[in-house]
Amino acid sequence: MKKSLVVVSLCAGSVGLTGIAAAQDELNLDTIVIESSRILNPELGIIKPELTLDSSDISAYGVTSLEDLLTEISTVTGGGSGRPEMLLNGKRISGFREIRKYPPEALERVEVLSEDAALRYGFRPDKKVINFILKENFHSLTAEAGVEAPSDGGQFITEIELNNLQLSGENRRWNTDFEYNTQDALFESDRDIVYADGEDGTMRTLEPEQDTLDLVGSFSHMLPGEISATYLGSIVNENANSVLGADNDGNLNVREQDTLTGEASFVLNKMLDTGNWTVNGAYSYENVDRVTGIATSPEDDSTSQTTTDGLSVDAVYFRNLFSLPAGFVGTTIQSGYSKTELSSSSMSGGEEEQTELSRDNLNAQISLDVPVLTEEFVLGAISTNFNGQLSDVSDAGELLSYGYGLTWQPLSQLQLMASSTYSENAPTVSQLGAAYQVTPNSRVFDFSTGQTIENVEKITGGNADLQNEESQLLRLNASWEPFSERRVNIVATYTDERIENVISSFPDLTPIIEEAYADRVVRDDDGQLVSIDTRALNFAEKIEKKLSLSLNWSKSLKANERPELSTEERQKLRAVMSKRRSKDEAPPSEGPPEEGSPDAGAAPPKQAASARGGAGRGGPPGGGRGPGPGGRGQGRIYFSASYDLALEDTLLISEGGTKLDLLNGDTISSAGGTSEHTFSARGGYSKGAIGLNTRMNWESGTQVNGSQLGTLDFDPLLTIDARIRYDFDNKPKLIAKYPLLSATSISLSVDNIFNEKRNVTSADGSVPISYQPDILDPLGRVIEIKFRKLIF
Repeated sequence: MKKSLVVVSLCAGSVGLTGIAAAQDELNLDTIVIESSRILNPELGIIKPELTLDSSDISAYGVTSLEDLLTEISTVTGGGSGRPEMLLNGKRISGFREIRKYPPEALERVEVLSEDAALRYGFRPDKKVINFILKENFHSLTAEAGVEAPSDGGQFITEIELNNLQLSGENRRWNTDFEYNTQDALFESDRDIVYADGEDGTMRTLEPEQDTLDLVGSFSHMLPGEISATYLGSIVNENANSVLGADNDGNLNVREQDTLTGEASFVLNKMLDTGNWTVNGAYSYENVDRVTGIATSPEDDSTSQTTTDGLSVDAVYFRNLFSLPAGFVGTTIQSGYSKTELSSSSMSGGEEEQTELSRDNLNAQISLDVPVLTEEFVLGAISTNFNGQLSDVSDAGELLSYGYGLTWQPLSQLQLMASSTYSENAPTVSQLGAAYQVTPNSRVFDFSTGQTIENVEKITGGNADLQNEESQLLRLNASWEPFSERRVNIVATYTDERIENVISSFPDLTPIIEEAYADRVVRDDDGQLVSIDTRALNFAEKIEKKLSLSLNWSKSLKANERPELSTEERQKLRAVMSKRRSKDEAPPSEGPPEEGSPDAGAAPPKQAASARGGAGRGGPPGGGRGPGPGGRGQGRIYFSASYDLALEDTLLISEGGTKLDLLNGDTISSAGGTSEHTFSARGGYSKGAIGLNTRMNWESGTQVNGSQLGTLDFDPLLTIDARIRYDFDNKPKLIAKYPLLSATSISLSVDNIFNEKRNVTSADGSVPISYQPDILDPLGRVIEIKFRKLIF
């Protein structure tokens, strides 16, 4: 821990770089608002962004990377399956790793697009699309260091990060990112845990000891023929060590896992008069080594290794075909090829198992967007889309996907969408062939006996018998901006999804599950649970119906009063700002205009609208680098919330078999059944040097039937997080006195402020051993201090 504190102290004093506008008055920091008509991307037709965030909105979130920003706006992007797809300046990117550590100061605007926009960029129609729009000129070398620990103690986590980003014009970017994280092991002895057999808590970790090193580099430029090109390379190495408990002879079992991943990719984009095309290519590598065994007898170790190589190329072409009275008919054609090879081997109990799998996937997708009516028509604007995809997967056969949708804009503030999608999906190569692995001393709650068993063997790995999934998804969406002069956005979405042959991890061992999969469970002569084969499987059918609502609101605040500075302080601040100009910017002016002069506080001329999907690049001239020291920056307050109502969540185990109702007493997870109600909210205030952000998540309680202890009650869970930050740049007198504090900020975060953990009780009020709060949530309240500096 002392070593970690020394590292953090050193990093807290490091320096970094940000840029400013060449012509911006260093001390006159009245907020400049650039107004221009918003032009939608031609690819999007009448579809408008569900949410648009400008630079002041982004600043109010108080995040330090695009990755953190995505977390903060998850109340909007939570729809669809998994992380939303990404665009940069309206173009496809090589992957999220290319931009995830970009500093938010580099952003001019963010647009959140619905799932229906995904097809127009060659994505699957089940994910939202986020369009990040960058400032034209920006340069920052960002140094960041943080330490965090649970308030209950037992663990210390250190994070160090360096990021260098340079934007020069619209199509030239350099980015390098270095990140190192280390965390201590968290043992059960560090928490208040009760054992049935007096087990020693020092013999089992709740969180592993872990070190992660992450390196990313990317470069973008313009090729001949006005083709923009981006190249990316990355490597990640992760080492984790866990203690798995003691066997019946008191021997300690440990596991070491090393994971090495690498990626090399490129993306080419070309804008045409009537459309655009994109080509992506990538090679990926992953190697996972695991060693499990008794610490004192390494010769008896169980080992496994899984190596996966992937190669892919993907081409997307969009163009407007011809014009109808309501607008252009557009089409997007996507075609791609990928090859994946997996090699796995394992040695356990003297038995060796090897697997070699290879998959070739040749696919093509086409979508057609047809405008029907314009907004001048009495019913408003209407457009339709149709799409289809065919994939030839070497080990899974031909897979078909198709869908259609309707977009209706009866009013300028209201947009309605309806879509239906059918898709066939193959199990991943890893799900089919990951290395066979046995984990000893696993803790399992046995529903049949009502006991927690501490020494169950869990079998993991691939399942070569997995079948393809078939999914049918219906989505209805409404987006409403009720006030033209207030930034309020309301989105409602209804989804109905039915999946046949759904691929799932092995569920919790309830009597129903054990009866259906008796061949995966081993008990001794006394009925004691010995081992479970938890490899993935197919259920016959899963049905989910859900209604989601989200609200987003933000408001600008009055700027702070102009700071009163002495002549000496103004000169010192001018010197600080002159050091923050990049080489490609104009030389510093002779000084800020005097108050009352014609130029004092004058705004630059309005800029032309951008062709990338929105208003012109707002911000000060010379790249819009944002304010420097001054303290007059305009503040902002925001609030967003999302609510999910689960209408149905059922799982049919097998044809003609039992149907589980996950909303009413059944479960496939140790976390209980499906919560009927889920609510999340985000709020923030930012003005001057102070920023405050809060986050709240709530899930309704559930019940699980079928235990020997009777019904298990899972209480509702409410967690609240908060983060406060202090930006020294907004304290000009302090910067004039201590220039080293320029472009420096410090933040304090507390996750789960009230240390709330899920409470689970049986019918008699007792808590099953495996459902103790400190086992379900070992961390609880976590406190983090983070230092950040932009160095010139």
